[in-house]
Amino acid sequence: TGTALPLSIPDTPVWSVYEYTCELASGGATMTMNMAWTDHSNGEDGYKIYRDGKVIATLPPNSTSYADVAFVAAGKTLSYSVEAFTADWQVSASTITHGCQ
Repeated sequence: TGTALPLSIPDTPVWSVYEYTCELASGGATMTMNMAWTDHSNGEDGYKIYRDGKVIATLPPNSTSYADVAFVAAGKTLSYSVEAFTADWQVSASTITHGCQ
């Protein structure tokens, strides 16, 4: 009988820096969110960027940054996370949430 190899799940990507700017617009603002993370994975198929729980971009392996421009309504916030993935696993960084005042 064969011996099952342990599934190797990588370490979670970790935010190294993120910054945002806001430009006032009618009813809210246009937010530019610049995100960077440390790639702690080996062999990932890529990274998914989430805004408010929905995938907004899929990046190639070994990616470490992404910039998003989105409208944010007055008094509201946007939440972002990054996920390393393969067909067998996915691990996500903590969620960052910001709004424009």
